[in-house]
Amino acid sequence: MSKLLPRNSDASSRDASGETGAGGASSAIEERSKTLAFTFVNTSGRPTKNAKTKTVIRRHVKLYLDRVKRGDPPPKDQKAIQALTESIARTLASGVCANTGGYWQGIGNRWLGDGYTASLSRFGSSRTDPFIKYPVDLTPETGALLDHIFDQSYDFMNPYREAFFPVGLLDPASFYQILSNLTWLVQAIAPERNFKPEKFENDGIALNYSRAIKMVKTRLSSPEAASSEGTIAAIISMACYAKITSDNTAWMFHINVLRNILRPPTDAELAAGKRNKSPYMSLTPLLAISIGWIDTGVCTTLDLIPFFPFCSHILPLYPSYPVSVTISPVLSHLTASLSATHPSLLPLLTLLLDTAKLSAFLTHNLIANPKVWHDLTFASQYIQPLNHRLIRLRAPLTSPANILHEVLRLAMMLHFAPIRKAFGSVPVTMDVHIDKLLPLLKNGGMDILLSEVEGWKLQFWVLSMALMWVKDVPRKEFLEGKLRNLAWELEIQSYEDAEQVLGNIMCIELHRILFRGVWEDMKVFG
Repeated sequence: MSKLLPRNSDASSRDASGETGAGGASSAIEERSKTLAFTFVNTSGRPTKNAKTKTVIRRHVKLYLDRVKRGDPPPKDQKAIQALTESIARTLASGVCANTGGYWQGIGNRWLGDGYTASLSRFGSSRTDPFIKYPVDLTPETGALLDHIFDQSYDFMNPYREAFFPVGLLDPASFYQILSNLTWLVQAIAPERNFKPEKFENDGIALNYSRAIKMVKTRLSSPEAASSEGTIAAIISMACYAKITSDNTAWMFHINVLRNILRPPTDAELAAGKRNKSPYMSLTPLLAISIGWIDTGVCTTLDLIPFFPFCSHILPLYPSYPVSVTISPVLSHLTASLSATHPSLLPLLTLLLDTAKLSAFLTHNLIANPKVWHDLTFASQYIQPLNHRLIRLRAPLTSPANILHEVLRLAMMLHFAPIRKAFGSVPVTMDVHIDKLLPLLKNGGMDILLSEVEGWKLQFWVLSMALMWVKDVPRKEFLEGKLRNLAWELEIQSYEDAEQVLGNIMCIELHRILFRGVWEDMKVFG
């Protein structure tokens, strides 16, 4: 910054009277102030360097940013908690399988009430830390764009603020791609914020994407440059863009490039001394977890086995829960009975119990802190590991037990979908899972449960999870018919009775609110 400030030699521009001429030093200062790194600082004359003042400013900014990031204290009363939960559920119910645009516009305001006002206005101020070292020079337009990352009204922005923005800071290529991602995201999610992309022609989606692509292409010609953190961070950012725009072809391309860069060394390479360790295992926690999020997220949507192993050297694949977290005795008894009669189902039934524990743990955390939906650490430690296990644990459709295995696995993924949608910032569609589940249900996929005393409760739960995600009329009528017949047979006459059945298996408040709409549409006894 000191290079940009006027030096004593600039005094030669003074006129004969000793005063600063109109075209002299003052104009030089004004011209140079346009290129200052801190665009919010306006100087007149020669600023005096003062280390103590700089320290005070830094401390003041740091305290203020910490206060903004912490946000308001969470509401403690049950009415406020219920209002927040119902707000999320209404958004989910409004377009669970809707197109990308409708999804974004709905999720963008799910935490905003009618009387919402932003914690900071954007009248030339900024939420971003002015002391962050960016890998490229910022323009005022870019600074205004980055300010959206720290806007507390964007609850969906938390994954970008906590994970992908730090990834972008690792390298110019990844930073340009993050700018491209952010431009698209703000345009798509919050059009009512008057974000005008035409004002950002130099920092737009296509231009920044092309900058990142050129840099990465150059580096891929060198094994050392290709395996650098900066290159990997840039490709992660590109895969992130493909994920948020639902471009599965582009996502697959970027994932394959990452797989090639991070593949384990072959025996020949080890013998020749060309490579002596697996690049994936030596990644920083930030990059490894980011790859896991990108990989698991799209593989869940497409119901594919993940391409990368779970980063168990960083996160536990089997997280522990407090002893106070308990599951339904009905589910415990049912899983014990099924595992005794069908031992091949034991791994899946263990996963079913773990899913129920997570649901109970999540409910406990939501009561204490409704803002847990913003907690990326919670999602990384609990949501991602279980999701990874769900998409890996599958069985061939060669026996009635294996068919039930797939029915329950797909139902658990449908159960997870509203939770993933509330935690994440990408569209969640479950069309692939419904396409796989319905043929199994039509061909007696749950017949094994008929021999269990309380097996009908698990049937009821599976059908309910599916109905929350089916939109086309023929499939919806099929599921409603099966659920209605089960309700008639068991004399489930009210929503409260049906909700109790769901609670005997697993559900959180989001599921209850979504299921209420399903139940009212069915008109079981109406």
